[in-house]
Amino acid sequence: MTKRIISGIVCILLLTAVMFLSSIWPFSLNLSVALVSFFSVYEIIALKKERKLNCLAAISYVFSVIRPLIGPGIKWHLAIYIYTIACFVISMGRFIKNKKKAPQEQKSVWNVCFIFFLNIIISIALSTIVEIRNFGKNFGIFLSLLSLGIAWSCDIGAYFFGKKFGKNKLCPYISPKKTVEGAVGGMISSFIYTFLFCFIWQYFFKIYNINYLTVAIIAILGAPIAILGDLCFSLIKRLLSIKDFGEIIPGHGGVLDRFDSVVFVCPFVFIFLHIFDIVR
Repeated sequence: MTKRIISGIVCILLLTAVMFLSSIWPFSLNLSVALVSFFSVYEIIALKKERKLNCLAAISYVFSVIRPLIGPGIKWHLAIYIYTIACFVISMGRFIKNKKKAPQEQKSVWNVCFIFFLNIIISIALSTIVEIRNFGKNFGIFLSLLSLGIAWSCDIGAYFFGKKFGKNKLCPYISPKKTVEGAVGGMISSFIYTFLFCFIWQYFFKIYNINYLTVAIIAILGAPIAILGDLCFSLIKRLLSIKDFGEIIPGHGGVLDRFDSVVFVCPFVFIFLHIFDIVR
């Protein structure tokens, strides 16, 4: 517990430093998100025992950082086109090499599909942190922190409420430790965080035109999406028979263990901001 709390505080301080630096040098946020995307994909590749720098690993690492660094556009479309063709070529090469094995036994081929699928999801989803910042213009940092906070405050609330009050299992076959009480606590803490965060920014940064009706909607919808993201990645861990994606963050696991809910929440926030105005 202590290790988890200390690691959490360190992560918050790092996030604060990145966001502060981003207000001076915007590209620093792109670099930070690219690093998170890189290490998330690295953890996926390591779990599939593809850690050595083979062709699949090399192109996957490169692809994982492209969208956070350059954003959407023709270069991104070219990158995903090349990456898709490369993965299919690698799959065919591995299939031919292991042609004597039955299709269901060709694990190396399935590894390519697994890494390709998750790499695309992770890189696109995490890059929306940057896209939210760009979309928000003068309020971009505020909106990026809001979206990250919805995910993480839900995670924190679910963990502590579950520890204290958890009795009824939420989805025992996928994540045995998650409880209904924890999920409710996560939604409550996410709701509180969202409003408290908006009040703080309104007071200290004089953002008086915050639409609290849309803040309430994004908080109510965002928390269940964060829980769904956590469960989806728990399913992947269950299928791989592992507890965590990595060990880089003491008490938390890997990078992807901390960003699993973010992968679902930030794209939702990005879409939401195109429909509703949080800052008028």
